[in-house]
Amino acid sequence: MLKVCITGTTRGLGKSLAEHFISKGCEVIELNRADDKIRSAIGCDLYINNAYDDALQLNLFNRLYVSVNKMIVMGSVAADYPDPDMPLYSHYKKELKTRVLEIANKKLKGKADILLLELTGASYNNPELIKRTIDFWLDNPNITCVSFVHGDPNG
Repeated sequence: MLKVCITGTTRGLGKSLAEHFISKGCEVIELNRADDKIRSAIGCDLYINNAYDDALQLNLFNRLYVSVNKMIVMGSVAADYPDPDMPLYSHYKKELKTRVLEIANKKLKGKADILLLELTGASYNNPELIKRTIDFWLDNPNITCVSFVHGDPNG
């Protein structure tokens, strides 16, 4: 049985992902604000770093990428296209993206296969798209980064 640890499962995308993996028969460990995220996640088969709280996502990534089998990090296109209304959010997402790609590209990742999902507001609010993307990646872990953009893909 696949052991999946997910941060930020009280609502939104995290809750939807928890329900998705439960429906697939996985053991799901929901890690929320009061939980000990590090201790609970060590050794899990899949760790989804979903919850955003300033630099917490980066700190969790740095502490866990050597201790889990597979890791998915929820990034944002705001890393490359900063949101002027949310400068700190954009800054932290840029730091996160830089670090994730540094580890993945240098093969310093320890034992974890790592996927960075760069989400937009539209993709973040489309859990079905995210679940399909994650299921695809679980079958194809050599992919490192997936970006979601607005607009017509043919335009």
